[in-house]
Amino acid sequence: MTLLKSTLRRIRGEAGPRVAKTHQRAVIDIGSNSVRLVIYDLQGRSIIARHNEKIMAGLGRDLARTGRLSEDGVRAAIPALGRYRAILNALQIDDIHAIATAAVRDAEDGPDFVARALEEADLSVRVLSGDEEARYAGLGAAAGMFGANGVVGDLGGSSLELIAVDGIDVSDGHTYPLGPLALGGREDTSPAALEAHIAQTLRDAPALSGAALRFITVGGAWRAFAKVHMTLSDYPLSILNAYSLPASEAIDLCEDIIAGKSGVQSCYHKVARRREATMVKAALVLRTVLQQGRFETFEVSANGLREGLVFDGLNPEVRGDDPLIEGAKASQRAGSPQIAFGNALVRFLFPLLKTLPPVLDEAGASDERCFRAAAYLADIGSTLHPDHRAELARDLVMRAPIMGCSHRERAYLGLLVAARYDRKIPASASEKRLLSEAQSQQARALGALMRVGATFSARSATILDILSARLDDDGLCLTLDRRYAALVSELVHRRLDQAASLFGVPAQIAYD
Repeated sequence: MTLLKSTLRRIRGEAGPRVAKTHQRAVIDIGSNSVRLVIYDLQGRSIIARHNEKIMAGLGRDLARTGRLSEDGVRAAIPALGRYRAILNALQIDDIHAIATAAVRDAEDGPDFVARALEEADLSVRVLSGDEEARYAGLGAAAGMFGANGVVGDLGGSSLELIAVDGIDVSDGHTYPLGPLALGGREDTSPAALEAHIAQTLRDAPALSGAALRFITVGGAWRAFAKVHMTLSDYPLSILNAYSLPASEAIDLCEDIIAGKSGVQSCYHKVARRREATMVKAALVLRTVLQQGRFETFEVSANGLREGLVFDGLNPEVRGDDPLIEGAKASQRAGSPQIAFGNALVRFLFPLLKTLPPVLDEAGASDERCFRAAAYLADIGSTLHPDHRAELARDLVMRAPIMGCSHRERAYLGLLVAARYDRKIPASASEKRLLSEAQSQQARALGALMRVGATFSARSATILDILSARLDDDGLCLTLDRRYAALVSELVHRRLDQAASLFGVPAQIAYD
């Protein structure tokens, strides 16, 4: 059989990629401050918000003073719920979870509000207990991080939930009436009085008495706090999830906010305008939590209660999958051959990767995860303008709605995919800030190797599977059966030379 016939037969027999079917689930979250609708696309372990809208109803605005929901808040919330129901009906989404938290739970007229939601908006609202609210907040943070271990704190308008997490396991959580709206309803709202009240309320908090090192924050108030820190530090990557800093720096910023430092206040109109009125109270709670829990790091979770509710409904086997890898897979359109090609890239280069010194962590686990994710994203720029593919691909990857990676890993992943198109792409501000020279160099070298595989195979998994690669004292070597020598074009030789130069070794091709 000729080479052409043999190759064609194998290609025709190639199995198509397995892509999980996308399912949509809606969550309507009736909180103390906002009433929000989020529609999620679920594809295996991947959870991506497709539509997100809210109104700042302020249902809990008067709760501490009157014991009832804000009348203005109710007048705003009920029509919003009607709009949300109309949207879901039009989109034919029937997997709907409508939930209410502290304000509706604690208000004496909370049951009346729930009845009106059913009568006027055709929505059956589930009022969560404080323990349920804490559990879902913990699950949400765990869903968006890989190996999340520490204490999750969810600061809502009326309450604070604290819960310990270890991977995707969460412990019993506890709720405390320490939200900005609840604190604002006290007779003495001076910082000193509020600080004493917060410390007394959290004195015996179980989650703050352990040995956890990470405090993982959930909620709009603390996300606004992180945005202020990003602005003050001129941080180049405007992504909140997994943004982290030493707890000591977070405490310093808390103190500047409480003291009303002008440099901090000037940031509010840029990044936290809607939260300006609650920033001091949120900072008082955060400082007490960080000091009492003796945490080492402050970290932000873009996920929270809503994502935890969605995550809890996934198949238990799916919940254990890696969110970074599954998110990278889910970013490919259904029916795309990129999944099969990504698997082939892993088979082609993973043995070589195992011989390289790890640059992201001592054990090499982060290097392996990022490489696998990059393999599924390696063709993300194929339909983009050829003059800008590398930079556009980098931006798409670095800002993709993919969870389960740190900011350093995100920058490494973006550079690796960009180098698959252009090994000489200039370093971005994020890469200069977040990556060491060794990390940048290795990302570029691996990206160049992926380009070798893509060039040789024309992004066909079947063709790439006949090729292997190794890196040793003799250089960077590609090996394949001599029957397929015609597939090694001049361009393949050139791409191989380019990749080898990044490793500082000669290039060669060996035939079996």
